[in-house]
Amino acid sequence: LAEAKRQCDCVRGEWQNVLIQYPEVGLWRELREAIRQRVWTLDSDPGLAQPPPTPPDPRQPMDGKDADPICWNFVTDGFCKKGSTCRYLHAEPEGYDKSKANEARVKMRTVIKRKDEPKTSRWAREWRETFRAILPPSSSSGVPITDTEVRLASAALWHDIADWAGKAECHRCLGLFAAETPGVTGPGRGSWAFVPANDLLLVVGEGSVGFTSEGIVADNPLLYKRQPFSTTFYGTPHDSEAGGLSAQQQTQQQQQQQQQ
Repeated sequence: LAEAKRQCDCVRGEWQNVLIQYPEVGLWRELREAIRQRVWTLDSDPGLAQPPPTPPDPRQPMDGKDADPICWNFVTDGFCKKGSTCRYLHAEPEGYDKSKANEARVKMRTVIKRKDEPKTSRWAREWRETFRAILPPSSSSGVPITDTEVRLASAALWHDIADWAGKAECHRCLGLFAAETPGVTGPGRGSWAFVPANDLLLVVGEGSVGFTSEGIVADNPLLYKRQPFSTTFYGTPHDSEAGGLSAQQQTQQQQQQQQQ
């Protein structure tokens, strides 16, 4: 795949013998390319326009908020290195809540500006945010693919892709991963012999998810704290039809993992 990407789908002749000996590689490439197209194909319907943000109420306290005119460094540390060039007020009004200013300053320092997010489909955008929610930042040690939250997200992602691929032209590719279960006449939920979790995370999360020798990471802020999969868009029960696992399914899967 890497050689074909570098050379515009042109590979050395030796690879032809490999593809002939292992025809399943062609099925996987077909499915992988179909998923990639789904990720980077923009939706034709842009959706409803978002309403303009509500202006702040001047009657409400602005302590620690974006519209706060007070310099947070000045009221918390007693000085500001910008001095007279600071665009905020170097004063402490009566009744000003310093704790709100300190919390806002800590939050501002721990959140780094993320690089411009490439345009993807709405489906991929929700999944990429799900990956960011459950994965640690790249500045810390990663988590293994066997991590509970990663396994829950991988299972939900595969169910989502399998449901979609079963109705698309690449439906025949699913047979490559189906288990030979007696009484089962085709691939379906719970009848998979293998799930390419690593590849799915890299294809859908291209540019935002990465693998290192220590595990999986995402382009999150420096001190970001991981969230459980159950709190994400695809982890809520009402999204089970779109590929997420219901609360009951998650509980059963967690019990099975604990027994193992």
